[in-house]
Amino acid sequence: MFTAIGRTAPYDNSELIKRSYRLRHEKAQLLGKRHFADWILSRRMAKKGTTALRFIEDLHDRILKAFQRECSEVERFKSEQAQQPFEPLNPWKMAYWSRPTTTALFRF
Repeated sequence: MFTAIGRTAPYDNSELIKRSYRLRHEKAQLLGKRHFADWILSRRMAKKGTTALRFIEDLHDRILKAFQRECSEVERFKSEQAQQPFEPLNPWKMAYWSRPTTTALFRF
């Protein structure tokens, strides 16, 4: 399965990723920052990792209900069009069923 690429032999790169994270953390600390996110964002609008994280968390809270409603609508649409029982869709199926071209496939 594609989700195992990079984490199973012979292509396991887990240690390489851990090393990369350690080096990023070390770099940030050498440059006087607490975290890599603080260093990378210091010249950007957010300025700090905590600011960026607060923005993401706030955005999440604001869109969660609309996101859940839209997912339910797409799941109902798929169920009707495919004449199958209603079921939650996996992300890759959600992407397929929410495309405008998918709706055209079912118009006769």
